[in-house]
Amino acid sequence: MINYTIHRLIMMIPVFILCSMIIFLILHLVPGNPVDNLLRPGSPPEAREQLIIEFGLDRPIHQQYIIWLKNIFQGNMGFSITEQRNVSELLLLKLPNTVALGVVSFLISFILGILLGALSAIKQNTIVDYGGMVFALLGVSVPTFWLGLMLMLIFSVNLGWFPISGYGDLKSLVLPAFTLGLAGAGLIARVTRASMLEIAQKDYIAIVRAKGISNTQVIIKHIFRNALIPIITLLGLRLGWIIGGAVTVEIVFNRPGLGRLLANSLFRRDYPVIQGALLLLIFAVMVGNLIADILYAYADPRIRYN
Repeated sequence: MINYTIHRLIMMIPVFILCSMIIFLILHLVPGNPVDNLLRPGSPPEAREQLIIEFGLDRPIHQQYIIWLKNIFQGNMGFSITEQRNVSELLLLKLPNTVALGVVSFLISFILGILLGALSAIKQNTIVDYGGMVFALLGVSVPTFWLGLMLMLIFSVNLGWFPISGYGDLKSLVLPAFTLGLAGAGLIARVTRASMLEIAQKDYIAIVRAKGISNTQVIIKHIFRNALIPIITLLGLRLGWIIGGAVTVEIVFNRPGLGRLLANSLFRRDYPVIQGALLLLIFAVMVGNLIADILYAYADPRIRYN
């Protein structure tokens, strides 16, 4: 198992470098220049050229990338052009709010999604199944920003149970977390139901039932356990999107997290902040996939040996 984990860690390095190259090239090939946001109207061309040289934007793009990647591996994510602060400090300042939102929404989506999907599979073709799948379909289809606005209208404006926006206490976290969690719960419920129904039709399940094992044990030990692989795949992806999935929700609920920082930096073309935030997102997705791969090996030992 240790060798398997080390192999997966080594494979992450070229993927990380390739993703960093794509991010860097896309940002720098888009027309525009971040120093334009620092100049006052009527500033002379000399001032613009001086800022370009100061931030190293006059160098060839491949040199800029090599310098930036070298600094990344040394723990230096650069300096924000518009905020005039270290990128690492900005990310660490915003990260706790985003992680809190992402973790709570992650728990909501998986607990609710797995319970709903499993219940729909057990009660197949009943009103419980139909109701669960309607909920799942709505969770997958409804845009996150619209769901957030509706929850805000009902529970904040009309009922006054939760604050409309902001952060700082648990009550301000409830609506954003459910907005983000319900969207993921729909997909997880559909995958859980489909996977359990597929396993339930296998021949060995019929053999297990013929041995007189109770229905509860069959569902938990044989059907649900063997249906875990697709669910684990979603778990790995959702772990990565703990950070990336909060962008829209943070804007709707006015939460000062990485999502708002990334959106503001995109408008200002603040290359170092955008690159740092996207690299953090990529790293989170890669760690999520690594955790999913390790859980695959525990759920199915054949994967470990292959």
